Amino acid sequence: GVVGSSDVYKRQVSMTYEINRKVNPIEIDFIITSLDTKTEMRMLIIAEFEDKDTMTIASNFNEVRPTEFNIKNSIKLHRIH
Repeated sequence: GVVGSSDVYKRQVSMTYEINRKVNPIEIDFIITSLDTKTEMRMLIIAEFEDKDTMTIASNFNEVRPTEFNIKNSIKLHRIH
């Protein structure tokens, strides 16, 4: 994929993820790797399922994983059938 808001900042990246379901809340790491420089950035997330169609995720958008869900760091996702 390509990330960046202008031609100067666009760069090719790949994104993978790791999930740790052995903890509560679930931990998800989005791993973003620059294809040019091979540098890696991780977005550290926590997640919980309310039911089979509703999930809440939270991230501080830095190198510190959140420890709780709050109005500033959380997004609720609903599955569309």
